[in-house]
Amino acid sequence: MNPTFFVFCEGKTEAAYVDLLRRSFRMPVEIIAKVSDSNINQQYIDRCKRDRFTTKEDKTFLMFDLDVAGMLERLQKIDDAILLCLTHVLNTGSCCITETSIGNFHRRNASRC
Repeated sequence: MNPTFFVFCEGKTEAAYVDLLRRSFRMPVEIIAKVSDSNINQQYIDRCKRDRFTTKEDKTFLMFDLDVAGMLERLQKIDDAILLCLTHVLNTGSCCITETSIGNFHRRNASRC
């Protein structure tokens, strides 16, 4: 069975970007994008996964702006998740994604994401 990538997003724009990546790369994984606004926490993630068959190969990704006060602290409380950082490349209209474990993110310069 192929793994499932759960991507929890702040808004519809991020979910649309995830959908674009899914269609562009056609990876043999199921990608489920869920918009949660800034109301993300471990209980919300657990509730979303409850009705799905999950395996140890599944991954949880978080795609949130960190300009909301307390957001990084909220994300750090979520178990086994990978924070996706969107970086807009100025004057090109393109965008790239980097990932980091949330536990390591607070030690990095947020402007690098």
